Amino acid sequence: MRNIVLITIDSLRYDAISDEYTPFISRLKDKGLFFERAYSLSSWTSPSVVGMLTSTYPLMYGGDLRIRYPRVSVAEILKSEGYATLGFTFHPYLDNKYGFGRGFDVYYDEIRASDLEGMSNSSQSKIVGVIKKVYDSKLMPKMLRNYIWLRMLYRRIVNRKLPYVPGFEINTMVKDHLEDMEEPFFLWVHYLDTHFPYVPLESDKSMDRIAKVNVEREKWFKFGRSIDKHILNELKELYLIKTKEVDKYVGDLVNYFKEIGLYKDTIFVITSDHGEEFYEHGGFHHEMKLYEELIHVPLVIIGNKLKSKVISANVSHIDLFPTIFDILGIPKPREWIGKNMLLNKSHIVFSEEGQKHYGSAFVDHTVRLDISFAKIAILFDEWKYIRGSDSEELYNLERDPTESLDLAGNSEYGNILDAFRNLYKRHLETVKTATPEKFIVSRVVKKRIVKYDRPVEKGFENNKL
Repeated sequence: MRNIVLITIDSLRYDAISDEYTPFISRLKDKGLFFERAYSLSSWTSPSVVGMLTSTYPLMYGGDLRIRYPRVSVAEILKSEGYATLGFTFHPYLDNKYGFGRGFDVYYDEIRASDLEGMSNSSQSKIVGVIKKVYDSKLMPKMLRNYIWLRMLYRRIVNRKLPYVPGFEINTMVKDHLEDMEEPFFLWVHYLDTHFPYVPLESDKSMDRIAKVNVEREKWFKFGRSIDKHILNELKELYLIKTKEVDKYVGDLVNYFKEIGLYKDTIFVITSDHGEEFYEHGGFHHEMKLYEELIHVPLVIIGNKLKSKVISANVSHIDLFPTIFDILGIPKPREWIGKNMLLNKSHIVFSEEGQKHYGSAFVDHTVRLDISFAKIAILFDEWKYIRGSDSEELYNLERDPTESLDLAGNSEYGNILDAFRNLYKRHLETVKTATPEKFIVSRVVKKRIVKYDRPVEKGFENNKL
C-alpha cells in the first residue's frame, strides 16, 4: 500500500453507524480495523481537525487553530516524501487562509456556483433555497442571524459561492483528478452533508417544512427555548437521512478505486471530526461540551494488507497519522506527539475545549481557543472525567453510557478522582508550556517542508497537477 485516502464526515456521531443508515461503512468493520472507542480531539471542526492533521493538542501553542509552525501537517510531510497531495474540503473553517491548504498541490476550500457547471440544478437550488429560507425566515429573529455559522454560509450565497458542495459533486471532482494521477498520493475528502442545516436531497418533506424544522432548532440554540418533541424527532430524522446520503458517497468513492485498479494499493481512513448533540445534555449542535455524543466518533482503517480486527480500547485522533505512518513505514516528525495506537498500551485519551476567540477572523484570519477557559475530558478504561475551570464530572461509561449519573460528588470514588485530577494538572501544564516562542522546529522538518510553505492556488485552472 502506498496511497492514503482520508475521508472525514462532518458531525457524524458514532451511534449513527448502523446497518440501516450506513450500510457501506458498517460492512467495512469486517474488512479492516474498526475502532469501537475512537475519540476526536475536540467537539467542533477547527480544533479537532488541526489536532488530527498535526498530531498535536488543540490547546497547544496558545490555542492557535491555524496550521503553521510549529504545527506540521500530514500533507507537508507526505509532499516532502514524494506524494502528490489533494484536498477537497469546502468548509469555512478548513479554508486555506487558516493554513489547512499547507502542503497540498490541489486544495479546494470554496468554489463559485458558476464553476460547477455540471452540478445538478435541483440539488444546488434546494441547498441554497433552504439556507436562504432559514436565514431570511420571519421565524428567524434578527439576533439569531448573527450566528456565525449561518452568516458564513449565507455570505457564500451572496457572493455567488455554494454554501457547501454535496458529496456526490465532490466525488465527481475527485474522480476527474484521479484519472491522470501519479502515485503515490494523499487524498483528503471532507463531506459536509451531515452538518446543520440538515437539507436532504431526497425527502417527502417540503422545503418550507425542512426550513421550519431547522429554524426551530436554531431558535433554541440562540435563546434556550424549549423545543417540541416532534420537532426534535424530525431533526433526528433529517440528520439520519443525510447520514444515509453520505454513506452512499463514501461507498461510491471507495468502489471507484476498485474500478480504476487503485484499491489494493491504497489505505483508507474513514472518520468524523466530531459528533452532534440532539438534546442529550440540554442542547444542540457541537459547542463547548465534551460528552459522548460529541467526541465519540467512528473510525475505520482499511487496506489490502490489514487484517480485520475490532479494537475496543480507547484511541485518539492524535495517534491517527502516527499509526498510518508506522503501517506504511514513513518516519514521523519529532513535532508529532501521537503514538501508534495499535502499540500504545496506556490508552489514556484527552479531548479539549476552550472559549472561542475569532478576533479578526475575517481580516487577519485568526481563530484560537482561550486556555484560561479550558475544558478537558480524560478517558481511561471505562472511566471518563470532565474538568472545567470551576467544575468536574466523573462517569463510568460501562454502567452509564449516556453520562446521566455524575459520580464526582461521591466520596466512594475519591481515589479515582484524585488520579484524574493529577492527569488533568499534568496535561494542562503540557499544553500551556507548548508555545511557539519556546518551540524550535527540528532540523529534519525544516529540511523536509520549509520549501512548501506557500499559498495554495484555488480553482480548476490553477490546480492542475
